Amino acid sequence: MSTIHNEGDNARLALKWLSWADYDYVAARLLLRRGLLVQGAALANTALEKYFKTLFVLLGKEIPHNHDITMLYQQIAKEIPRLDLNEEFVQMLFKAYKLRYPDELIPGFNIALSGVPMLVELDRSVFEIRKGFVFRTTEKIITTIFDTWKEKSVEDLVGGNCYFGSASREDLFNGTSMNYEIRVLNDGSFLEATYSSVNTPDNGKFIIEGLKLSGENKNP
Repeated sequence: MSTIHNEGDNARLALKWLSWADYDYVAARLLLRRGLLVQGAALANTALEKYFKTLFVLLGKEIPHNHDITMLYQQIAKEIPRLDLNEEFVQMLFKAYKLRYPDELIPGFNIALSGVPMLVELDRSVFEIRKGFVFRTTEKIITTIFDTWKEKSVEDLVGGNCYFGSASREDLFNGTSMNYEIRVLNDGSFLEATYSSVNTPDNGKFIIEGLKLSGENKNP
């Protein structure tokens, strides 16, 4: 992504949004690495939302007041076509965001979450977004808390990270991944499964039907 240039109040506001996004990103990593996939997905959604809103500020555009990161990304991609994110991943995160309120899920709702692909794609997404940011005064480049974490190799950021750390992508996908699947049955009850797996396919696919059953509603 090309470097975005800005100054004054917009740059200061963008730094605030960027800091909020960075903290949510690292917190999402902690949850995903501990196998808390539903919670990690929700916070990953929030992190990307704040990164996207940072870009809205830098582009001088009004910040939308919603959490639909699919819509935010589509709008940003029109302005920054070189921003290379996996749109399936963005769509999956926003769908997983609905898991915050299970009582509002409709019959047929289903989703499958896999920890390693989610973590790696979150890292890649943040890398793609953040590499376009440069904040500086007239004298020097401004160092953010994120820069400090990276410089000091803080485990919460660089651990298991093949974009900001030294982890091997191949090794991550060949290792153990926690998985979570849920489906809301026609009578409104939930069918859930949590399990671990190894040798997860690195195929960039995130829209996956969860707990497929015959006779039940398909993906709503």
